[in-house]
Amino acid sequence: MRMTPLPLYYDVHGSGEPLVLLHGFAGAGSDWAGLAPEWAADFRVIVPDLRGHGRSANPLSTFRHDEAAGDVVALLDHLGVGAFKGVGVSVGGNVLLHVATRYPERVS
Repeated sequence: MRMTPLPLYYDVHGSGEPLVLLHGFAGAGSDWAGLAPEWAADFRVIVPDLRGHGRSANPLSTFRHDEAAGDVVALLDHLGVGAFKGVGVSVGGNVLLHVATRYPERVS
């Protein structure tokens, strides 16, 4: 269990190339509990709870994909991660698209 300087909860499993897993709306990083340990054999799996979900706070009362994308990038900066692979479901997929369009060099 870890927290970033932002009110964002996340877990990290394994080592190697970074793989970010983003859950769907009304979900949490724990939704990936069945897959994260398996993928951790080959990747450094980073699993956040997006803002306002799971154990992460939301400094605003609304959810915006672009703000959540900024949170993910801040988390990656905090962890010293440059380029990464990502998997997103529903809202997580939309957040990942925002990261990819704002920071294309970060998403491999």
